[in-house]
Amino acid sequence: MAKAVGGTLDIVVNNAAIRPHKPFLEMDEGFWHNVISVDMHSAFYTGQAFVPGMVEKGWGRVVNLTSQSLRAPIPVLGLSNSFKSYQR
Repeated sequence: MAKAVGGTLDIVVNNAAIRPHKPFLEMDEGFWHNVISVDMHSAFYTGQAFVPGMVEKGWGRVVNLTSQSLRAPIPVLGLSNSFKSYQR
């Protein structure tokens, strides 16, 4: 992807996330998959797109940003809290 626009990347920052405010018992499968897609798959696909170029040139960094709920879970964000702890 970076090569398509004429270059490579040295640093990639993943900062995609949504904060679903829905009690667990009110979530349906579609809601669950949407949160997983944004919060977790986006980092995977970004890595797949850009890490090979970093490996090829022998240097690069991937920074995954998360939220304060990693250290202090927010009660109404159970699903988001779970994904953030996974990224630790």
